[in-house]
Amino acid sequence: MNTVITRERVIDDKINRRWEPVYIIEHRILKPWFLILITGVDKTIHVGGAMKKNGTVSDRTISLRNFGGIRRLFSIILVLLFLLSACQTAQSTPAPTIFVLPTQAPPPTATATEANLQATQWVLETAQAPATQTQQAREAEATQFVLKVTEDAIASATAALNAPVLAELPAYGVDSTSGYVAWMHKPVTVSSNGFHVFESVNDYADLSVKDFVLAADINWDTPYGMSGCGFSLRSDGNKEAPNQYMIVFTRSTDGHIFFNALSKGKVANYKDFYANVLDPELDWENGATNHIAIVVRGNNIKIYSHKILVVEVNLSDPPPQQPVLPVKPVKPAPPSSDLSGDDLKEAKKAYQQALEEYQEDISKYDEQVTKITKEHAAVLNAYRSMEGVYEEGFVGLLAYSSAGYSNCEFNNAWLWVIQ
Repeated sequence: MNTVITRERVIDDKINRRWEPVYIIEHRILKPWFLILITGVDKTIHVGGAMKKNGTVSDRTISLRNFGGIRRLFSIILVLLFLLSACQTAQSTPAPTIFVLPTQAPPPTATATEANLQATQWVLETAQAPATQTQQAREAEATQFVLKVTEDAIASATAALNAPVLAELPAYGVDSTSGYVAWMHKPVTVSSNGFHVFESVNDYADLSVKDFVLAADINWDTPYGMSGCGFSLRSDGNKEAPNQYMIVFTRSTDGHIFFNALSKGKVANYKDFYANVLDPELDWENGATNHIAIVVRGNNIKIYSHKILVVEVNLSDPPPQQPVLPVKPVKPAPPSSDLSGDDLKEAKKAYQQALEEYQEDISKYDEQVTKITKEHAAVLNAYRSMEGVYEEGFVGLLAYSSAGYSNCEFNNAWLWVIQ
């Protein structure tokens, strides 16, 4: 469920002077800017909308107390006006109301109006309830009241927030009627620093998923081409030695993607691709922003850049049996036998210089081949001990540094769970 009801003690000085305890209805998608509060203390009903900021709550409230005569009637009228104004305001302007809705939220329908009228009837009945009614019963009815009043408002706000996600899903061949928006992440910058270091962040790290769509606008800041930004997926949550997959976009070769499978923190599979060939919009320059999305279904991962499919990975495929080695330097040819005199002398001098450079290059090449061969053997060894395909796990927003630092800023990140 997206709606969570909790009971807390006093959370604000303003309420402290009058009311305890406080019920909070908090919507996961709208969190943290949409709260509805009520109280269930004898002789008091408190209805309010609040915005949580810096650990405090500022709210707009209307209360109904068991006053007699005119005061009691006046309080009832206030509640009625409050219910009607919530509907009318949503229909006219996007100015803040008791429900903090986005400006693009659609106006309430006839159902919303009917819900408000039903809630109004409940207020009238409650005001006339016998004094012998227990506090527990009042609290239960107060909870139902808030659910009635907020049901349509929450539905409208959620629909407005979900609209961009639903509109984007067809670009990835995903049915918008078979799943749900699990979360929309606040803007966040993830940083890593060091040799082969990755850092992953997710404010909803408690959610384990199997098949899903994960997308974000990613801005990268890294001076090294093989460092980059991306996603971790189907992770077991182990911080020190995780089992997980990683998709990383890097700036090398004008836009490069690599896929890694980690087994107990060690690379057990890898593949790399050149994304700029299929997506000319991919901007590899430092400080650029690209829209990246991945669709994970079973053993298949599809990777999109600006809604263009650039890579498809089969998780069942083993790593390459032979490593990809750099191009071997070519040894320079000796001077032609046809040369003589000064020409031959100059040619020999140039040859000697080229030969010295070749020796340096071949020495570096041999070191690279030794390193790559050793790393590839470790990958094959880790793959043999890998426990099959990871079918489910946690996801994260990831920064990877091959050396130096990598700063990745994620905006408009969202997760759609495929059902």
